[in-house]
Amino acid sequence: PDSARLRATSSLVHRRMTSTVGISQYNAQYHCTVRNVSWTLVNEVTVEFLALGDMSLGRLQDPANSTLSWPGGSCTPARCRYTHNERTSCIMGSLIYMQVPENAELSFVFGGSGNNGYSRVQLGRRRDSESELRSAPVENHLESVGISRYNDHYHCTVKDFIWAGDGELTVEFEVVGNMSAGRLQDPAASRLSWAGGASLPVSHNFTANDPTCCISGYLVYQGVPEAVDVFFSFGSGGYSRVQLRGPSGNTAIPSSQQSAFDVVPTVSTPIVTAEEIAAGKPVCIICMEKAVNATFVHGNTGHTSCCLECAEEVQRQRGPCPVCRQRFTTVIRNFMP
Repeated sequence: PDSARLRATSSLVHRRMTSTVGISQYNAQYHCTVRNVSWTLVNEVTVEFLALGDMSLGRLQDPANSTLSWPGGSCTPARCRYTHNERTSCIMGSLIYMQVPENAELSFVFGGSGNNGYSRVQLGRRRDSESELRSAPVENHLESVGISRYNDHYHCTVKDFIWAGDGELTVEFEVVGNMSAGRLQDPAASRLSWAGGASLPVSHNFTANDPTCCISGYLVYQGVPEAVDVFFSFGSGGYSRVQLRGPSGNTAIPSSQQSAFDVVPTVSTPIVTAEEIAAGKPVCIICMEKAVNATFVHGNTGHTSCCLECAEEVQRQRGPCPVCRQRFTTVIRNFMP
């Protein structure tokens, strides 16, 4: 059991830690971690980041001014996507840059260029192998499982989980807050629960530990039944539950092969006829032939734009919502009258 747990946890940590590229640092209290860099299109680069500060020098600089540069040129983001945006303590999300030369040595500076105070992070060149580039989002851009939320300013993202066998489950998490309700709760008080039982972590490993704004890392649980639905709640109280879709029966599911988003379609969506289209019935924006009966849920909102089969395929591929390009937490089927 110990060796199985070590292999499983090491695999999860390795996949996450290899996505940290470097730190654009102002001082010990203000710094921006570049968590991953990926080429999403031919000349489009996405930079995932986490910026932290403690208000000792004022609010965090604007991520939209962060500069990607190369010999002879530079650019600022064409789009920004924030998963947390609290300028007093923590901002995280993705910056999307356009028209980036493929073979140039790239570097990144958070908050702007010139003498803004943040150090430069060398990102290197685009990798030569197109097959590696296509597989990178699968390894380093895992969609989150769900969010254990206290309020708009305090929430814990469950980023991944892995079964190590013999009832052992490792949860990867990242919790943020802004001190409006005090320091973050202790991750060691986070509970897994299921019908007839519950468990607290037997061990933990933090990759960031600042209770005033952000804690991230891994929680290891033991004695977890593998054939029932398991729920996660962050901290000692007040946070909502996140359902972890566990393995079926006694079969453990490696995180690298199947995630909480892997769903087997159970219905067949009917094809929309030409007469129905002429009458105004909506059609899936992906396949352009089946009825719209699925919603991509992100936060307190959702977009209904696809058939269930196409929506679940986007989910399996860990893509964004096709309407707004945000990350989503789940897909639900709509039952129309």
